[in-house]
Amino acid sequence: MTTLPASRLAHIMNGLLRRVVKPRAQLWSDARETRALFDGALFTRAWVAGPVRFMLSTDAPVRGEWTTPRIGSDGMRTILHLHGGGYQSGSPVTVRPITGGLATAARARVFAPDYRRAPEHRFPAAFDDTLASCRWLLSQGIPSTAITVIGDSAGGGLALALLLALRDGGEPMPACATLISPWTDMLGTGESNRTNMDRCALFNEQSIALASRAYLGDADPRDVRASPMYGRFDGLPPLLVHVGEDEMIRDDSTRVVDRIRAAGGDAHCASWPVVPHAWQLYGTLMREARESLSALGHFIAAKTSVPVAAGIEQTR
Repeated sequence: MTTLPASRLAHIMNGLLRRVVKPRAQLWSDARETRALFDGALFTRAWVAGPVRFMLSTDAPVRGEWTTPRIGSDGMRTILHLHGGGYQSGSPVTVRPITGGLATAARARVFAPDYRRAPEHRFPAAFDDTLASCRWLLSQGIPSTAITVIGDSAGGGLALALLLALRDGGEPMPACATLISPWTDMLGTGESNRTNMDRCALFNEQSIALASRAYLGDADPRDVRASPMYGRFDGLPPLLVHVGEDEMIRDDSTRVVDRIRAAGGDAHCASWPVVPHAWQLYGTLMREARESLSALGHFIAAKTSVPVAAGIEQTR
């Protein structure tokens, strides 16, 4: 976590979101309105992603987008990034500031699947697409020791749910995982859902329940594929979580880290003041976003091993 005072842009975006987004009480009940707001946001464009290249992938079982750093990648190091958006909005395009920053900081290729979204495709569609995407990467000859899974917001919940499913199924596990402001509890039972209600710049008292209902329909909100908070936390790879101190769902991060540690695992959480939910989306513009993405990238580089296999080019 930074020891510097919050940047001016962090304060500006906090105030802007508080005025423009937070008062829209029914936002998460209408996917059209949610997508109109978040999918078209200015900061989702590639110009804040840094020196990277984007390429559409159509050969994967779930189509998505590859991001590669212009400085080159280290061997087969690969990141599976799962975008946020409350399971209703978001896409590989909207998270380009994150995938771009991670690709550069970790010297890695990043694959962001365009998983199915609610309400057209309710639970467990997004989870099923996530699992299929991870299995596809492994089928391409990429060793699990070179793979990291990461997700922001709803994608953070998907990333953690993926780890639980791989462990329970006896499948190869990624070398490590990183989560950005993850949504891991569909019931919103964390204390911060109440104590940070006024401080959070983005969500209000109805947000979690509305987004949860839109995704789950009649499904059980305690199903670990949707709420990994209610799963077991033993046998997981090293985990690093970044979250804002003022977020309503801050405890979705801190409780996960505490439970992994209690189960004997390696997990750490760093928090930033003032920043809004998933502030890494501001990419190169916000100092705190650059700090976070750099730290996540260095963690990924340290925890993964990158053999160079036949047929896989190591770029420089």
